[in-house]
Amino acid sequence: RRRAILFVVGVFGLLITAWVTRSLHDIERERLQLRFQSAAQARAGEVVDQMRQPLEHLATLQRLFGSVDRVDWPAFRTFAEPMLSLPGVRSFNWLPRVSGAERAAFESALRDRGGAKATITEYGPGNRLVVAGERAFYFPVLYAVPEESTQGSMGFDVYSVADRAALIDHAIADDRPNAGAPSPLPYAPEVKDAVRLVAPVYPRDHRSTNRAGRVADARGVVILVFSV
Repeated sequence: RRRAILFVVGVFGLLITAWVTRSLHDIERERLQLRFQSAAQARAGEVVDQMRQPLEHLATLQRLFGSVDRVDWPAFRTFAEPMLSLPGVRSFNWLPRVSGAERAAFESALRDRGGAKATITEYGPGNRLVVAGERAFYFPVLYAVPEESTQGSMGFDVYSVADRAALIDHAIADDRPNAGAPSPLPYAPEVKDAVRLVAPVYPRDHRSTNRAGRVADARGVVILVFSV
């Protein structure tokens, strides 16, 4: 009988030890989860704070292009270059909406800007730039700071890339900035987490309150490229 009692006590002791061990493990796991959640929230707060000023700059450029009939390159550069000093900001870009009928005039403007190819381009086989095919409209790069961010692709039709076209479509139809998923930057291979924020631009007399009207009225988009 004594052996039975000792056996029961031993088993009970093992159970208590296992329970205490598991409880300590659960407590430690909860502590780690709380620590992770706290760190994640802090990081999210830092990202939000870091992006607040660049987003205000994007809105400034949006208002600039929407308030006048034409913004030339010196004016854009004067406005946008000081904005590059903020942490994480990679580039600001202006992409006018160019209809098929306006293509020749736009390509003439590219020549005035010193565009090497002086034509609207798109990706061809092997991701090489080729002359863009005929279509109803384009969203080519006209202005960009820093200038090296275009890598000779001034005039490249960003709308010819499917995921970029979706970003532009949503921004214009919803009348608000739209952000894409993080992705590498072709001109800065070390940057793996660049985010593109697209803001629509409409003319001064824009009054449309429905999607179809906004799509018809859009003058172009300004893009902020930002790395977290």
